[in-house]
Amino acid sequence: MSKEMDEIKKVAPDPYKRWALEARKQYLDLRLRQDPDIRLLYIRATKRVAAKLKEVGSSRYLEQVYMTLRMEADRLRGDYTQSLESYIMKAAACGSDFSRLVTMDLFEKAGIDLDIRNLYYAVNRQAVEVCWARTTKGLRLSDRIWKQGEKYHTTVRNIIQESIALGQDVVTTARMLEKYVQNDKRTFVRDYPAITNRMGSRIPNDICYEALRLARTEMSAAFGEASLAAGRVSPSAIGTKWVLSPSHPFADICDAHAAHDEGMGRGVYSFGSFPVFPAHPNCICYTINVHADPDEFVQRLKRWTKQPGSDEELETWYQKTYKPMTGAA
Repeated sequence: MSKEMDEIKKVAPDPYKRWALEARKQYLDLRLRQDPDIRLLYIRATKRVAAKLKEVGSSRYLEQVYMTLRMEADRLRGDYTQSLESYIMKAAACGSDFSRLVTMDLFEKAGIDLDIRNLYYAVNRQAVEVCWARTTKGLRLSDRIWKQGEKYHTTVRNIIQESIALGQDVVTTARMLEKYVQNDKRTFVRDYPAITNRMGSRIPNDICYEALRLARTEMSAAFGEASLAAGRVSPSAIGTKWVLSPSHPFADICDAHAAHDEGMGRGVYSFGSFPVFPAHPNCICYTINVHADPDEFVQRLKRWTKQPGSDEELETWYQKTYKPMTGAA
């Protein structure tokens, strides 16, 4: 982690290192909270199905259990959707935060009164919209969420059916389901070998794994999309850097991205050439925008304020980026 922090410090100008590190910390905190939050959704859904099994007390009333399971799978899908919506929005805010704070500080030091906050609110909103509209193997995010609900329904129904077919009572089956979702397949294999042998690969090692992987990947995508978009609308940003996560167990495409050099330094890309982020599921690499020297840029802003025609680049930013995105007159 210290190497990653060092890379971030190298990119951030001295006055802004604290903001860069805080944005990374906020993002990592989100990642740490997300997994247990989503796993808890699965545990709660399974507890309610297990409670119904215990309530009916006999395999003669399994249709009631299956109706409850159907409702819980639908409820899980809705709760999972809400969770992803929340984490995607928060990740997008983390992604744009560093550039937002830098830009606000630069304009404040130059004595320019522009509503910079609204510019980045628009960036965050657009980043979230991109995440929900993007397709993977032809499926939108909403479709992939639907698949998670259906997988949960199918897996739990299969376990119930097979355990009853082997003569196991419903109360034991209920306890077995709770233990499986709270732990993983290793406990299942140890305690219920007959059902494991019968079902084989139809029992996922971790019933939550695909949902967790999807959530992690989409949160990373939201962060990266907002970070890149924030760089594009920040007049002082000159590129964005791919910071390699220290968690990589072996070299992969991320190492190549972090080693890329097009003349601005290792891992630093122009905004039009930045690769797809994240590069793979579960990736926790990081992106951070590279900004111009603060003192020099403040002087540019001051000159532009006095004479807009003196800086064509800043005037273009104001007319074609700031005004359209904020609705400024």
